[in-house]
Amino acid sequence: MSPTDVTAWATVALVIVAGLAFIANVVIAAFTLQAVRATCRSAQATEQAAAATQRSAEATERSADATRDEANATREEAAATREEAAIARQTLESSWRPLVVDVPFGYAVRRVTQPPYSDVGEADAAEVTAVKRGDGTARVVVPFRNIGSGPALISKAVLSIGQLHAEATSFSSSVVAAREVVRVYFELAPAGAILINLISQIDAGKAFTVAVFYGDQGGTGHWRSRAVVHRPAGASSYEVLNVELYEGDATTPFATSGQGAP
Repeated sequence: MSPTDVTAWATVALVIVAGLAFIANVVIAAFTLQAVRATCRSAQATEQAAAATQRSAEATERSADATRDEANATREEAAATREEAAIARQTLESSWRPLVVDVPFGYAVRRVTQPPYSDVGEADAAEVTAVKRGDGTARVVVPFRNIGSGPALISKAVLSIGQLHAEATSFSSSVVAAREVVRVYFELAPAGAILINLISQIDAGKAFTVAVFYGDQGGTGHWRSRAVVHRPAGASSYEVLNVELYEGDATTPFATSGQGAP
């Protein structure tokens, strides 16, 4: 083969190689274009998904705002309902609320039996009895009246001088209607140091207190009325100085009645 032929074949080979390289570049470019288009479509889909997610989040936020508004409205309505119920309850309770205070002289009289012939007489309902008997016992009777709008249901009463205490033995009535008077009785026998000291203090004319515990007919309210009973200088009998009224376990009275009231 002549040199001319070799040269010709070399040229042909170069052309073929160049053509194959061109074709490969075209194929690569086509695949690259497809990859770019796929990436663009994926980016567009991602952007659309992000937009949908944002729209969903905005819708969720609006729904949450609406839910919060509804919840706030419900709470406000519930608070208003509770307030109305409280007002209704207070109104109802005030319609039967008892208030136990002192009995002023001249307010009422009570029937009494005078031995030895059992004659029936009258005495002022405001009188206080606090005497030591000849057998060493003592009797204390303190009157109260109910000036409230409903009956007072008495649960107990306690007589106190300092740290000395004794519970009432009886009441003329444990249910005291409005404007009625109740007498609280303490029958003290010298049994034990406390009662002996109480009898001695009363016989000496020392002041004492009587606390009456009571509730209303609905069983929702609880009060206590604390009477201060004293024997004025030069007097032979005891009198109620004042009565302090407390609600529940309160330590400060909400009202005071009687001749010694501030």
